[in-house]
Amino acid sequence: MEDTFFDLWSAVEERGEVRGRQAEKQAVAVNLLRNGMAVEFIASVTGLPKERITELAVGI
Repeated sequence: MEDTFFDLWSAVEERGEVRGRQAEKQAVAVNLLRNGMAVEFIASVTGLPKERITELAVGI
């Protein structure tokens, strides 16, 4: 039973870390957009899809 709990906890923790990294990438993208950087450059730096960066640009 402990193994199952540990596996579940590890999966939840990993999911949270992935979400945190995505949120940080998006925050970086927004900052770069505010500083006039091109979508293509931001995509290459952050690894985010160009479509997502364009969506973020609408909210600025």
